[in-house]
Amino acid sequence: MARSVNITRSVSITSGSTTILTLPSVTKQKTQTTDRYILLTKSVGTSEESIDPSTLDISTNGYCYIINLDATNYVEWGTTTTDYCGKVEAADYAGPFQLNAGKTLYLKANTAACEVQVLITAK
Repeated sequence: MARSVNITRSVSITSGSTTILTLPSVTKQKTQTTDRYILLTKSVGTSEESIDPSTLDISTNGYCYIINLDATNYVEWGTTTTDYCGKVEAADYAGPFQLNAGKTLYLKANTAACEVQVLITAK
């Protein structure tokens, strides 16, 4: 029996007690062709660090979810060395998003090392 990845998301913007915008809740269920995932908790320093899913038994990347466990500092992320397209603020998260096949995830903390949790599923 194949595993599935289930994701539910919703977004709303409020001002005081007034709701300005609400996007519809979206639920996705994706069946994995390979029953694999990696969940890492690691200290990310101010020098770039990489996570290559192919070295961890993920041959085809699926979803990626990054959680910054640090209370103060942010972490930048990207899929090309020294080119960071996203930032995870302190005590915040990025994703889930689909990580393209063959891509490596690069992470770098801004001013001090941060504990970061990363989940990458197989497709």
